[in-house]
Amino acid sequence: MGSQGTLVPVRFMITVTHFIACIMASFTQEENIIRAVGLSADANTKAAAAATVGLCLGIAYACLVIDLVGLMFGLTMFSNSLNLMHICLHFFGALGVSWFILYSWHYQVLWYFVIGTNLVPTFFELFAWVKILFCKVERY
Repeated sequence: MGSQGTLVPVRFMITVTHFIACIMASFTQEENIIRAVGLSADANTKAAAAATVGLCLGIAYACLVIDLVGLMFGLTMFSNSLNLMHICLHFFGALGVSWFILYSWHYQVLWYFVIGTNLVPTFFELFAWVKILFCKVERY
């Protein structure tokens, strides 16, 4: 079995694991908000924090869907370097979001995980799509 036979299933499993961790973070966001603003905070502060967490998780979901679409349609399936980057970043993203849930970190910490482990691989994924579909640099 070649490197695609190993990297592609691992990339799929790690990306789905990161997606599940983000779904779990949406169910536990109240604990993170309470940890950040306290129990005595007013409703406007809690609503603003909930909106921030919702936006952050929405961006994470969109990025993960784009990554999975690129994998499922085979656009970036055979790029070993891109697969390895996705595996590493989504592994650290799933691990970080799991710690975020487990230790009820401040809700702003989630932005660091989304930017570093969701937006970066999605940027490279979309860049590879442009190279494949529009510039015809790589064979599809």
